[in-house]
Amino acid sequence: VPFPASARRRGESKVTCVVGFRVDKGGRPVDLSLSGCDASLHKAFQNALMQWSLSPMTGPDGAATKFFFTMPVSSSSR
Repeated sequence: VPFPASARRRGESKVTCVVGFRVDKGGRPVDLSLSGCDASLHKAFQNALMQWSLSPMTGPDGAATKFFFTMPVSSSSR
């Protein structure tokens, strides 16, 4: 995730947000929610995460299925 200029102006050198999202059947993240960081940083994290492409989860029948995922995502000024 590109380091947000707003965080740099506040003197922060590392920012971590907890992101929750569903992965649709095509492997794209949808319905993002962020917590644990300043709301002014959410747009930068959302823009970066929407560029991700993930492998969709498969069900017992082998067909792609959507799923929900939560993880910490960090950005550093270094």
